[in-house]
Amino acid sequence: MKQAQQIKITVLIDNNPGPKPLITRWGLSLFVEVNNIAFLFDTGPDPEALEYNANAIGINLDKIEFIIISHMHFDHFGGLSYFLNKKPDITIYFPEDHYIVSQIGSKGPRVVVTSNAINKISENMYIVKFKHFIIEQCVIINTAVGLIMLVGCSHPKIEQMSTYIYEHFKRKIYAVIGGFHLGSDITRLKRIIETFRRIGVQEVYPLHCSGDVAREFFEIHLKQVYKDGHVGTKIVIP
Repeated sequence: MKQAQQIKITVLIDNNPGPKPLITRWGLSLFVEVNNIAFLFDTGPDPEALEYNANAIGINLDKIEFIIISHMHFDHFGGLSYFLNKKPDITIYFPEDHYIVSQIGSKGPRVVVTSNAINKISENMYIVKFKHFIIEQCVIINTAVGLIMLVGCSHPKIEQMSTYIYEHFKRKIYAVIGGFHLGSDITRLKRIIETFRRIGVQEVYPLHCSGDVAREFFEIHLKQVYKDGHVGTKIVIP
């Protein structure tokens, strides 16, 4: 697996407020640049917020080569209609053959339903799918400093997902970015911290559904590893 030289990630949609005039929405969308490839990980709940925030930040959505949808909840795929109108031939990777998938496919995009647990999409990127009562997939990017893991809501549990990635690829996970879907169970939060430490995580960006309790707990106990993420956050690795 080759290493990406530089990754730039911009949080386009998140329910954690960022600087004005960016719009806050319940959902998630990450604009990701890996070397010379630009793609979206999730699209948030609506096309208007996606387009507005992209313009406000100075991101050209026409640069996007493909879209990866983490799971079939509306706050992660609702913004797709922007591309059905503006870029109808775009490739979209879905985790399952949902009824929405057939509707979108009939309007022009190249629809790919990931069929394997591990799906290679480039020389340094993979989609990893987890079978759960909610089927969900994450993105893994290989870099010189370790793996970058992008997650939507982590319904299959972030500690189990990250452990699987670490054991399968046999590389430390440098950064975990996205929604963790956590509550106020301190015992579980401690277990997640122990997992992150064991697999070598150096940066943690809890977004979207991670929750204020978890974000505050991670900030206290992970110290400099914790990174405060919100709409408009820009991440450059390494």
